[in-house]
Amino acid sequence: MKSLWIDTSSYYLYVGIMDQTMLFSKQIRGKNNHSEHLLDTIKEGLASLGWHPSDLERIIVGIGPGSYTGLRVSLTVAKTLAWTLKLPLYTISSLDFALSGYLNDPGCYMVLMHAKKDYHFVKVVQITSSIEVLHEEAYLEDQAIELIQKSCSPSLIISEEGYRYQPEQVPNDFLNRVEDIYLLEPQYLRGEM
Repeated sequence: MKSLWIDTSSYYLYVGIMDQTMLFSKQIRGKNNHSEHLLDTIKEGLASLGWHPSDLERIIVGIGPGSYTGLRVSLTVAKTLAWTLKLPLYTISSLDFALSGYLNDPGCYMVLMHAKKDYHFVKVVQITSSIEVLHEEAYLEDQAIELIQKSCSPSLIISEEGYRYQPEQVPNDFLNRVEDIYLLEPQYLRGEM
């Protein structure tokens, strides 16, 4: 299925285009400027394949948690494309998406995303033949994260420099189909802020 994958929740903008296998993948480090690069990167990917937006069959977007502005940028683009092209839209946790390149490597992983000074978004998973969530997504002070680290001893801590976006490894149960794009909002985890 011809799929466009986008995420702008962190310091990194990610765009991937797949059709069974990855055909185009680009990750750009930025800082509050993803809106300047997202559409051009999507155009670049489509052009490199000789595709038009109408060739796409679905769109998958990182829903958060993450940067307030970054999430709004990617969701606005994803919703607009899905609505104008009449395509199904799916969301994926941005932390799960950042972890996707590790899903075939057994171990305990703590995924971190910078939130603000002394705070991060965090999720901890154990990967064996299945994926077990040891700590649900949360917005936590760094001291609380250190306590989690001590209690579960993750074999790898993945911060933004270590993200490995690999859409081809994402299991279908990580994706959530959006039934009403008008009601779709980013997952800010603001209830905990």
